[in-house]
Amino acid sequence: MLAKLSTLTVSHFENGKNNLRLSSIINILGVLGMNDYRYIEFSTLHPKSDDSRMIISFIGYDKNKKEITFAISYEAIQDHFHNTLPPVKAFIENKERVYHEARKKYLANQFEKDGTILIGTNDL
Repeated sequence: MLAKLSTLTVSHFENGKNNLRLSSIINILGVLGMNDYRYIEFSTLHPKSDDSRMIISFIGYDKNKKEITFAISYEAIQDHFHNTLPPVKAFIENKERVYHEARKKYLANQFEKDGTILIGTNDL
């Protein structure tokens, strides 16, 4: 069997039994092509401010080390973070929250036409 599980375990899964181990469920979902192994690791490089576009851009890398550009609008930073700070400083102080939203948009394939992922004020 592809999932390397007993017929009884697969039967329990099919019948909705709730006494399955998480590893068994993950194996079954993997065989069905239903596991999502995508992830993003964010660069430690300093984010860049682009005053002409009114965004802060930052870089992430997928599991294949492909570079993906992310951005958050100045408006989103001002609306949701300490708006008396310069945008880059506010970004840095709140980067974990920004990264969380960036990951969600990446997993939902919410790319802009230019290939970036943009976080706006309505996303937070």
